[in-house]
Amino acid sequence: MRHQQARTNAAHRVAEDNHWITAGSTRAGAVVTGDRPAAGPEVPLNLRVYEVAELLDRELAEFAQRHASGPAPIGRKNLAAYAYSIAQQADASARSEYEVLQMASNLRAAMETGDADQAVGKLTCPGCLCWSLISARIRGQWHCVCLNLRCAPTPDAPRSWALADVARHNLGAAS
Repeated sequence: MRHQQARTNAAHRVAEDNHWITAGSTRAGAVVTGDRPAAGPEVPLNLRVYEVAELLDRELAEFAQRHASGPAPIGRKNLAAYAYSIAQQADASARSEYEVLQMASNLRAAMETGDADQAVGKLTCPGCLCWSLISARIRGQWHCVCLNLRCAPTPDAPRSWALADVARHNLGAAS
């Protein structure tokens, strides 16, 4: 019982310290940044992850529009199943485009949730073929940056890659 109370007290101290507050754990009256409120009791999910899902929905709808006739179905699950069926029935380039789209979305989700080291660390750089990529947000968008100095165009500017380019390279997909 005493150990339980000590853990509870420690949890309360951490909750009071603003350094340890993370997305999804903020209290009522959280600070609003720009047009996006922080996650908290009023907003019970990390909105950045939701934005990743919405972006994938838009990309899948555009994919379906390019490769199929007729309107795309409504609803996230229906749209995902529809895009998958289109990719399975279409030619190799459409299948490749679908795989690149999925991998880039998975990388973006990993970066938003803090799992980027695990995901990006297993991929090779499209420029130098080394396992030297890290994730970075550049002008609001996620990219992979190569830390290999020989890959950089200039010594003070490391080379960065869009997620689709990294996915295309690592999947062996044609440009």
